[in-house]
Amino acid sequence: MVKRSVKIGQPIIFAMMNYQVNEREGLRWIKKYISTFGGHPNRVTIWGTSSSDGVFAVGAQLVTNGDDDEGLFHAAVMSCGSLLPTGDTANQQSSFDGVVEHAVMPLWFPRADGIFIKEPVRDAVLAGRIADVPFMVGTSLDEGTLFVTGAWSVEHHVRASFFNPTSPWHHWQTRTRFHSTDDDFLDYMLDRFFPGASNEEVAPLIDLCPNVPAQGSPFGTGDTN
Repeated sequence: MVKRSVKIGQPIIFAMMNYQVNEREGLRWIKKYISTFGGHPNRVTIWGTSSSDGVFAVGAQLVTNGDDDEGLFHAAVMSCGSLLPTGDTANQQSSFDGVVEHAVMPLWFPRADGIFIKEPVRDAVLAGRIADVPFMVGTSLDEGTLFVTGAWSVEHHVRASFFNPTSPWHHWQTRTRFHSTDDDFLDYMLDRFFPGASNEEVAPLIDLCPNVPAQGSPFGTGDTN
């Protein structure tokens, strides 16, 4: 990315924060010191890709602090995903229990705590309480393959992987029951991505993402999936 920016005559300075650092504090540091490295404190673009500490974290910054970006960034890029419509912290007991029992941090998504993120992301966006900066949203072809390898049960996937840190990645498939119904899929989406939504609101996903392997990932492989 840096090499490309130089080639087109618009060089950038790339700054990366340590994993799971307080991103707001990191942005404040960049605002204060980026000029020392030749950057412009008023021309900071935040960028993330995939994962809770990537694209979803960028989205969270757009609604943090009641949409007040504090002048810390002037644009945002979410390379594979967008603002995640999470709820509050009320349904995170299972994640907390996993940390307490196993001292391992499970998969995390930004959620409203009433302080840092004052309200559920969906509510903030619908009310227009989002940072007034331009942003881009993109997708990565076939990234979902990582999460749907084989034909595991969505329900089992959630319970054995995200909420049980003792279940290593390479055991996901060997512990699979190899069946998922449309209802399993909807329950999974409601639990992980659309808390507070109704079945009727999420049901159109079945039409958009039918249980037809030939239409799945990797894209373009048809019946050889």
